Amino acid sequence: MTPLESNTAVAPDILDEIRQIKEQNLEILRLMRVARDRRWYNLQDAGERLGRAAWTLRQLCSHGKIRADKGEDGQWRIAADELARLEHEGVPKLPARSAK
Repeated sequence: MTPLESNTAVAPDILDEIRQIKEQNLEILRLMRVARDRRWYNLQDAGERLGRAAWTLRQLCSHGKIRADKGEDGQWRIAADELARLEHEGVPKLPARSAK
């Protein structure tokens, strides 16, 4: 029993709320560690962070507007530092489609 729990002046519902907040904070810290350790993002995850569709990012990668690597599986991956740059500077516009 913790000192807080042994204090009879603290209502049980407050203790439950404190436990829930503690669990939420621990989950946030875990997610922050995962994000910090992550070096590459697939287009879906990058798109969620940038507020853009994966299709748009795929087109920008294909046109060389975003620095990205294509994995052995053929999927584009954006490095964490490039994603940070895009978050700071903004996502470039798609090149105009050529008339056929």
